[in-house]
Amino acid sequence: MPLLNITFWVLVGFIAGWSLHALQDAENGPVAEQTRAESPPPEAVAETGENTPAKAADPFRAHLARGEVREALLIYRETRRKTPDRADNMRKALLNRARQLMARKKTDEAGQLLAQYLESDSYDPDALLLRARLDASRGRYARALENALDAKIYDRDNTLADTADQVIDQTTETWRRRLTAKKQWGKLGELYHLLIEKNGDRPEYYYALAGAQYRSGRYGEGLGTLNRILHDPEWGGKARKLSQLVEQLARLGEGAPIAMTRKSNHFLVKVRVNDRSADLVLDTGASISILRREFAKAIGLSTEGGEQARFNAVGSQVDVTIVPTRSFSVGDITFNDMPVGIAEMPETFAADGLLGMDFLNNFEFTIDQDNEVLNLKAP
Repeated sequence: MPLLNITFWVLVGFIAGWSLHALQDAENGPVAEQTRAESPPPEAVAETGENTPAKAADPFRAHLARGEVREALLIYRETRRKTPDRADNMRKALLNRARQLMARKKTDEAGQLLAQYLESDSYDPDALLLRARLDASRGRYARALENALDAKIYDRDNTLADTADQVIDQTTETWRRRLTAKKQWGKLGELYHLLIEKNGDRPEYYYALAGAQYRSGRYGEGLGTLNRILHDPEWGGKARKLSQLVEQLARLGEGAPIAMTRKSNHFLVKVRVNDRSADLVLDTGASISILRREFAKAIGLSTEGGEQARFNAVGSQVDVTIVPTRSFSVGDITFNDMPVGIAEMPETFAADGLLGMDFLNNFEFTIDQDNEVLNLKAP
């Protein structure tokens, strides 16, 4: 009997304990399940932690990849306002996207992206330099040069100076050649005004600007520009020579008719070299004016120390030694220190040399064969 009682009470205790545990599970179960549902696994937190740059940048990169520039820029600008450090990665992605589009020759898309980006980040030197390269590739040289110059100005850390200078020099040279070929002297002057304004008071810019001004017929402005560099140690000599030319051009008025003499199939023009008279064949195919070696020796021109070169003349290539003259005059036009070539010429060449394009290119000239006159006018 005692053993039966003990067994009974053990069973009662087991049933009571199980019932109490079940009741606790029923009460706490929903809360525990909810907590487990709200708490991500540790590996998920590590992978996509709240507000990580990768998570925040996903919509931005998706818009950028789809070419939705405006949407991507909205995210970038909002991020830059709140967390500038994270926005820098977006900025790099934007510029890399522009580079990719440029490499794929998608210039319109690249231009749109950079234009919209620069609407609010107009002082970003990297973007300005990219825009300059893009504009240059599309033949928009004025805008390309201005953007490259601005990139150099806003490059506070001086990390882009060499690259910017390279773009500036290449764009300037290409634009200069095109404007010169079209004789657009006014626009050429604007080019050098822009360089002087944004890239420093360099004497070579003033010299080139003066050349554009005198070719536009603005002789007073040209002389004023040259006065600024007359005493420059490197460019002063060139400036004085150009000043002399500009002053003479200003006096040309309606032009200077230069008498010629027909000889066989050529025209001879009487000139003075170092105050000695010479008859030179007018040769518009000659790159440089050339003197016969015997004549040069007779007037005291030495070839010692001269520069050796090869030029077009008399329908072929001619080896010459380049030396400066003290004075070179055609009619009332006189150039001091004008370089000429000295060369051997065949005995059958019945003249003292050639009058070439190095002289003629300074003027607007016409050849009146019927009246045997070379007309020189200011360009």
